[in-house]
Amino acid sequence: MGGQFGLTAVIAKAEQILQCFQDRGALAARFYQHSGTSLTAPKVGASLVINQSRINQELINCALGGQEDNASAQSFGIEPCASAGTLTYEGDTISYVYVGSHPDVCDVFQLHFDNLAGANEAPTATASSQ
Repeated sequence: MGGQFGLTAVIAKAEQILQCFQDRGALAARFYQHSGTSLTAPKVGASLVINQSRINQELINCALGGQEDNASAQSFGIEPCASAGTLTYEGDTISYVYVGSHPDVCDVFQLHFDNLAGANEAPTATASSQ
């Protein structure tokens, strides 16, 4: 039963973060289903729109529970960090975003993405910190 509680808490937190991003105009998702005859395969689709600038601006705020500007992250005893960027790996354009509780956590994440970008003959990694 304890494992289910942990999973439930993680799902609830993820839903809270996604709702926060939606409320702040950072992301929007739509699902489509055409209701036609049952003799053919259903026509369905989905779209996801991400405003990367707003994700970068709101990442820490949403991860900490959607607190307003007057709340202090320092009261949690952490030094939050976040970054996002884009790189090309094996011909594919990869966008990434990460958040950490301390700068050394973010340093490890960034090292991973830098290594992926360096694996190409012509790396095109760009990163922007918040």
